[in-house]
Amino acid sequence: MNLVRNPRMKKTILLTVILLNTLFSLRAQSILSVSPNSGTIGQTLSLTLQGSKTHFLQAGNNYVSFGFLSGTSGINFVSVIDDSSLIVNVSIPNTVKTDDYDIIVYNSIDGNILAYNSFFVSGVSHPRIVSVSPAIGSKGQTLNVRVNGSDTHFKTSSLMAVYFGFAQNKTAVNTMSVLNDTVVDLNVTIPPNTITGFYDVSFFNSLDSSISKLNIFYVNGMPRPKILSVSPAIGNAGQTLNVSITGTNTHFLQAPTMAYFGFLQAGNNVNSVNVVNDSLLIANVTIPSSVVTGTYDVSTNDSIDRYVTQYNAFYVNGVPAPIITSITPAVGSAGETIDITIKGANTHFFQGFTTNVYFVQGNRSLITNYFNKIDDTTLTVNLSIPPLTPQGKYNLYIFNFTDKAIQMPDAFLVDGYYGIHEFDNAYQPYQIYPNPFQSQVFIDYQLDKESDVLIELYDVTGKKIFTVENQKKYPGQYQSLFSGDDLKAGFYMIRMELDHTPYYYKLVKQ
Repeated sequence: MNLVRNPRMKKTILLTVILLNTLFSLRAQSILSVSPNSGTIGQTLSLTLQGSKTHFLQAGNNYVSFGFLSGTSGINFVSVIDDSSLIVNVSIPNTVKTDDYDIIVYNSIDGNILAYNSFFVSGVSHPRIVSVSPAIGSKGQTLNVRVNGSDTHFKTSSLMAVYFGFAQNKTAVNTMSVLNDTVVDLNVTIPPNTITGFYDVSFFNSLDSSISKLNIFYVNGMPRPKILSVSPAIGNAGQTLNVSITGTNTHFLQAPTMAYFGFLQAGNNVNSVNVVNDSLLIANVTIPSSVVTGTYDVSTNDSIDRYVTQYNAFYVNGVPAPIITSITPAVGSAGETIDITIKGANTHFFQGFTTNVYFVQGNRSLITNYFNKIDDTTLTVNLSIPPLTPQGKYNLYIFNFTDKAIQMPDAFLVDGYYGIHEFDNAYQPYQIYPNPFQSQVFIDYQLDKESDVLIELYDVTGKKIFTVENQKKYPGQYQSLFSGDDLKAGFYMIRMELDHTPYYYKLVKQ
């Protein structure tokens, strides 16, 4: 597996990921449930997808794709029930690997709606590399290496390619002899300039795709290159200066070498690099006037040493760092939609290109419906908190191409469930009792028309425990019940959907 070692490229990738995550979080539409949410290879089954704020019926054509399929192959038909539910009939190929897979629904109104890791396939085992023997060599050495795999298809697949992490941009494998589906013999040459350390071994073929064994092969090679010093190690925003970079075990003179500074944006290079010898170069660099005060990395790159970095090696006296100073209000409840005002200092909300806002706790996000840029230091945000959002604090992230990514940890608190009446059912179309409970719980409700009825029980983290009821019923009075004997003492929540209208009710198990 090749790692991204260019620090500027790392930052570019990070900002891209942040932007993409933000764009996803801005959508109010979501897929709430997939039922059933698992299947087996070779199986054909119908799945019901329940959406929130979706427009399946209004949009007309809805396209569904699964992470284990190529395009729409395997999708037999899609049947739309209403704006928030559809049925998709899918066939799972026999070659699908055991894993969780995404589901994406696309239509002309909602765009792409992603249900991440929402469907589990019990399939074939993942191919893997078991051993590499010998697993050690020296720089400049040519040796025979045997690789053993498990559930691999070395023999029956096509387009086999093998990569050793020390090969850089060159081919290290001289010859390859495939003995069977799980054994390959390789003749390998370790380049003479290989640095001491552990390296990955990777395979690619048409059936197994890409498989790697990380840090499996050790090379006794050259000492690892390092940057010893950067002089001067301080500068001012807007200044142009010559910076001497001194290394050890480096090869600046033997190969064309580039220099990078962390305060330069992707695509902006130093003005010039003068290589004095293998361990010394002088970079002429201009510090942009917009650089924020702080310490930055310094790196060199050439075909022998690859990327060599000294972290926090250069300090810039620049402009004050942008920060988030306040958020009002800073608390909300699950199921609530509220307007929030965000204040910043030294920020560029209005000037900054593609300013975006999102709230995150682990892999959970609140929904930013829209926001208004009042000025460079003020944003107003319309925020929706999904009904089953767990209680806790959420980090606030704001991104634009001027301020980059700025954050306020634990900025917003979700403190409970909005509009849930713990004991008063006077204005609800149901009664739930007893509460608190010890064993059985009874749910009485009345339907004035034919309705879809869904009743589910959740714990305080938002995890569904089980479904009490899920069927279409005719007008009349009904009673559902469930046993709480196996539940631990604590708080729970009933989620009811009567004719696609959600209701929430908090329960206490004694």
